[in-house]
Amino acid sequence: MGLRTHLNGKFGDGKQRVVIMSILSVLCLPALINLFGTRVGKHDFTGSGNNLRLASRDGFLTYTEEETSEPADDVTEYPGPKVALMFLTQGPMHNEPVWRAFLEAAARIELKHPPPEITPVNLTKVVDGPLKPPLRSLPEEEYEGTKIQRSGGYYPSRKKKKSQNEGGSGDGGGSDKSKGPFCEEEAEAMDYEVERLMSGEGVGSEIVRNQSLFRVYTHTKPGYQYPPDSLYYGTQVSKPANTTNGFAQFVLVEAVVLLLKKALRDPTNQRFALLSESCIPIHSPDVAYLQIMSETLSRINACKGRWRRDVYRWDHRMETNDLNRKHWRKSSQWFVLTRAHAELIVKDHHVREQFKRYCYTNHNRVCIPDEHYIPTLLASYGLDWQSDCKGLSTSTSWERGWHPRTFKTEDIDGELLTTLQDISDPECNVDMTRRSTSLLFNGVGGGCIDREEEFSGDWKGKWGYDDQILDKGYKFLEYKCPMFARKFSPETVNATLRAVLSCEGAALGNWC
Repeated sequence: MGLRTHLNGKFGDGKQRVVIMSILSVLCLPALINLFGTRVGKHDFTGSGNNLRLASRDGFLTYTEEETSEPADDVTEYPGPKVALMFLTQGPMHNEPVWRAFLEAAARIELKHPPPEITPVNLTKVVDGPLKPPLRSLPEEEYEGTKIQRSGGYYPSRKKKKSQNEGGSGDGGGSDKSKGPFCEEEAEAMDYEVERLMSGEGVGSEIVRNQSLFRVYTHTKPGYQYPPDSLYYGTQVSKPANTTNGFAQFVLVEAVVLLLKKALRDPTNQRFALLSESCIPIHSPDVAYLQIMSETLSRINACKGRWRRDVYRWDHRMETNDLNRKHWRKSSQWFVLTRAHAELIVKDHHVREQFKRYCYTNHNRVCIPDEHYIPTLLASYGLDWQSDCKGLSTSTSWERGWHPRTFKTEDIDGELLTTLQDISDPECNVDMTRRSTSLLFNGVGGGCIDREEEFSGDWKGKWGYDDQILDKGYKFLEYKCPMFARKFSPETVNATLRAVLSCEGAALGNWC
């Protein structure tokens, strides 16, 4: 006798049967999941309670309940691939006028060719098998990094810093060593543009929406809010990690993961650049976009080779069946990632847990998680070859030991930016690259820079680059040529803005 017939005879009316069937389904579902290999329909279920994990059997990215707590952003109408600019900051963004100039320049150009179709990432194929098993999390107060952070943090130097204008008016003036305007148009327009951009004219969110190449995301300290007219209004992670006293602790990795989760909500984001409030662009948006999108490798050093890896920071307690000392890598904190690698980081609950437990810095040991976690994760999956083995997305001067050099007003002009572009290296020939972008973009250039639209070259077949972009004539830069630079402080905003607007610098001025 079937279950339906038994219920009909035993329990009478329809309402009672509905109640009984509902109760049975709740009681039997866990047993059915265990019996049939945790598969129901087209998905897999693992975990329990609030950590129930939905993992698509076809390997495409899905989200846990925790990961979907970040509200989805409105996806822009333009369907083409974008670069996510992710700012890890305490809050104040003193270089906002610089990034306004960058995004306004992006709004003036338009791709000549239809954007390529975006293909979803299949992580199972990327890592050639299943992901590493998730590890149990500890109570937050049991992590050594959390204890150090709550007790005041670790700082290698307690020297008192000069006070800085956190609001970022940056009335630092221009550089004393300026060579003068690049062309007549620059001389006429520079002062007006600097004054306009410094005043914050225009609604920042509209500036972001008016261009189709980049999206902006920020992770700030909890409770910090940008004003409605800011470029960064509405870009914040909704539940940020508290990074106070987080220097050299794992909490900075957690903040990066939150940024990636937010940016991954938009399927058109295909590259992910991590930046700080002291970062600036050193290339025009046509160059930055085409260069980053043409690169098929992540700008991070996950390679072993002869590079310095600081293996002494490895803790033997980190070792598991899926992670060991030979996977240990080191790279810059600042990166540009492919979407596949960004998705892998978000889905990882194995390597990340071991880092959170055993990679921290105090007065007895040094382990800086944001230098090691991502490259070690990639290496543990055998994905070294999908990184550029350099990790030079952002130019940084390490003349000051633990802390990089902060440029002063008198240091900053267009010539500094060409130096940061590594213009002395023939493989970083920015002039030739700038000329080639007019083959792919309408609206490039205002007359000051010679742009030969007929210029083209046969760059196809270059390892680590996308033939779809190179085939149209773009002259790529090598991976060792940085896209961004730091550190530029609040006092230098005026000089920095003049440098990036100048045709000798980042060529963001509409006259370039």
